[in-house]
Amino acid sequence: MKSSSGSQTESGDQESVVPLTGTRTMVNGLVKGLRLNTTVPYRTWFQGKQVAGWTQVYGDILSFAAIRGASHGVPFSQPKRSIVLFKLFNAFLEGKQLPQAL
Repeated sequence: MKSSSGSQTESGDQESVVPLTGTRTMVNGLVKGLRLNTTVPYRTWFQGKQVAGWTQVYGDILSFAAIRGASHGVPFSQPKRSIVLFKLFNAFLEGKQLPQAL
């Protein structure tokens, strides 16, 4: 991966096909293999005043997000949170710090 490109991995916290813990394990292995450092620690992100999920950023190339209340096919189970997450990822691609709320 080039540092000018970005990647986002996401998972619903109610995911049964690929559970959140499995996605976190995969991301942690990728981070270790690429020797990335955490640049934004694991924290909540919001949709309005509600916790919409959790996010963490590694280097300037990898963003991880968990979506609260989402199952397999996040846009279908949490469409509004998916749109917020899309905006957060666009900010990440533009080199901006991920906002905690929009």
